[in-house]
Amino acid sequence: MTTREIAALLEKYYSGEATDEEEKQLKELFKSGDIPDELKDEQEIFSFYSESYVMPEPSPGFEKRIISAVDMSNGESTFLRTSRGLYTVLSIAAGLLILLGSYFFIERQRNVADTFTDPQLAYAETMKILYEVSSRLNKGTQPLDQIKKFRDASSVGIDALGKSTEAIDLSLRNINYFQKMMNIANSPMDIIKQGAQ
Repeated sequence: MTTREIAALLEKYYSGEATDEEEKQLKELFKSGDIPDELKDEQEIFSFYSESYVMPEPSPGFEKRIISAVDMSNGESTFLRTSRGLYTVLSIAAGLLILLGSYFFIERQRNVADTFTDPQLAYAETMKILYEVSSRLNKGTQPLDQIKKFRDASSVGIDALGKSTEAIDLSLRNINYFQKMMNIANSPMDIIKQGAQ
């Protein structure tokens, strides 16, 4: 068989149009080992197909086992639905219990009496406590002064970078302006040269 005939059979085979007889002919041809060099890759494919095993037929009772497994899973899903419903009801009950407990706890706390009878004394005590809290907060923020110094230094660096960018931008504008002037100066010379030709 010529290379052209083999290629035509392969094309039919890969497009799914080859008959059983043509497929058998291709398998025998590649099994024999007498093929051109340009079709050696195809020989590897067909040797794989010929060496691969045939899928066995299912055992007797296979269909019955599948159906019984499906029936068992349906029974389990009913159990799961029931347990999920129970879980939902218990979750709602627990939430309501927490809400009721919170309500009664807060209601008991409302009956707390004032500790001071004199409003000026209460105000003075409140100011003393707030001053104490403020001083402790200020002590806690002292290490943040180092971060503020770093932030200030970085803003100075960014400002210097902005100034140098402005200087570069101004220089580029001057170069563009100079280039435009040169183009304008050269344009009358171009007109004169074209007129002379």
